Amino acid sequence: MVFETDDDDAEFGLPHPRWVRTPVDQPRAALYAYRKVEVIGDRHRYRYLGPWPPHRGYRDPRPDLTGWDVLVVQKELYSDDRRKLWGSPIRVYAAPPGVPRPDPARPPEEQGWQELTEGGWPRRSNPGQGAFLQRRLARWMAEGNPWVVEHWRRLAGKQGAAKDVEAERIDDEHLQSARLAEAARVLWRLRRKVVVSWTSDPPFPATVTYIPVIGQDLAAIGLAYPEWVAMQDRVLLVVCPERSAGGELLGSARVYGAPPATPPPDRSVAPEEQGWVELQEGDFLIPWLLHMTMWEVPHQ
Repeated sequence: MVFETDDDDAEFGLPHPRWVRTPVDQPRAALYAYRKVEVIGDRHRYRYLGPWPPHRGYRDPRPDLTGWDVLVVQKELYSDDRRKLWGSPIRVYAAPPGVPRPDPARPPEEQGWQELTEGGWPRRSNPGQGAFLQRRLARWMAEGNPWVVEHWRRLAGKQGAAKDVEAERIDDEHLQSARLAEAARVLWRLRRKVVVSWTSDPPFPATVTYIPVIGQDLAAIGLAYPEWVAMQDRVLLVVCPERSAGGELLGSARVYGAPPATPPPDRSVAPEEQGWVELQEGDFLIPWLLHMTMWEVPHQ
């Protein structure tokens, strides 16, 4: 695709049309970028260069994606249910021209497609990352840390490049865990009278935050996309591992949901035994929480 314009040195990103007027309609979610490559008379020509080309005067060692195809993988991309559209996980892949659309039954990474990061560049491959992380998790398991068991199992069931890809996804989950923990702190600061937070006992403590139905309330205080914020319709429980002395997160956050008016759980009993259900990756309320970390909101 080629754009022609009279503007000088334009660089811009285009989100997927289905994301317009939703919270994922952000610059960091843009899939495409264009840069001027030649001038013909008074016409300035731009061509697809790949997501987020390097800034003028800066040479980036990452690969040039000129002419590559871009694939958006989102199960609910064409859903008319806005909650599903926003809540469905988004992954973006790129491949050279001629690489066929991947078989849905197999991961795109195994079929010549490279996953793009939020910055719009292919992930830098790090061979052996999966085996290294598996050994690291095994040491924490030996110490009795319950947060890392499921991640270790996921890595142990894969080999070679598939293990490295799984390690990258686990790293993404750890980063998301930190954002969920911050979102819980934001909500606690905003509504200290209704949001309750406590810390479980050592040796592997967790911060637990009880969040009642406050979507309409928060939508009225100036958060962006109030129509999305107002959709919160369940009581939430965010459980995040406490940071170790070295500052590392030793696991991923868990978010549970319960019907409205559900009181805070008994701290001596597991949430699952009290009617709380852990939210799945594609649940609308996960990005609802992450949205809280993107905006400065006034204290109430």
